[in-house]
Amino acid sequence: MRRWTYLLCGALVLGSFATMAAPEPQPYPACQGKPTEGDQKAAKSLFTAGQVSFNEADYRTAIQYWRDAYKRDCTAHLLLVNLARAYELAGDKRESVTALKLYLEREPKASDAPQIQRRIENLERDLAGPQPTATASGSHATPTPTSVGPQPTGTAAPTATGTSAPGGDAPKRSIAPWIVVGAGGALTVVGLLVYAGGKSKVSDAEDKCPTHTDCSAEATDLGEDGRKQANVGGALTWVGVAGVAGGLVWQFAFNKPKPKPAAGLTNVGPSFGRGFTGLSLQGQF
Repeated sequence: MRRWTYLLCGALVLGSFATMAAPEPQPYPACQGKPTEGDQKAAKSLFTAGQVSFNEADYRTAIQYWRDAYKRDCTAHLLLVNLARAYELAGDKRESVTALKLYLEREPKASDAPQIQRRIENLERDLAGPQPTATASGSHATPTPTSVGPQPTGTAAPTATGTSAPGGDAPKRSIAPWIVVGAGGALTVVGLLVYAGGKSKVSDAEDKCPTHTDCSAEATDLGEDGRKQANVGGALTWVGVAGVAGGLVWQFAFNKPKPKPAAGLTNVGPSFGRGFTGLSLQGQF
């Protein structure tokens, strides 16, 4: 009996230490006043940086960027939903609940409020641990797993005014450099054909007047037309070659990957900034 008493006391002590070790949710500053234009621009830049980290599954870094973005523009309340998702994926459901509750507090009339409330309830059930349920015989209890609410999984490319959920498809490169390469290649082919036609006319004129003296008007005109055509063809060829080279340099030196646009599961995303209303669960610039 004494041994069981010791074990019970030890469990209580360990439980108290675990409770003390659990980190408290980080507070969010009060939202007072309107952000300046500089604050909004800085917030958008921080959001974009956080989006890149989120897409790379570096959720802790994304959280740092997004918290700083929200600190600079606290009117962009959809960032709280983004933060909640990042915290949840990072394994910190307590912080996720804090962010979602603050979102409902600062956006009480949000159209997605019922969905957010269900997410909060599911997360809080997870934090409370598995709850026992009675079996058919009523003599045993079995832990029942719970799940979080629906989460957006789509991504959207940054735009000046639109937002949607982070995560999803891998970043893609722009195809514009290859368009330039293709156009340059086509122009090169046309230039070579024009040049060849001009040189052919010059050759015909030389056949008509091989001595280049006392030539007929027909031979003279044919030779001049050929030389002009060859010059135009040569110029087109060089422009085309320059286009091909420029497109390849653009592709391999400056064409950085960008997130591929895709729709979220349920709602469209609004723009980031003051005076904004929208429908998205998560926002992106």
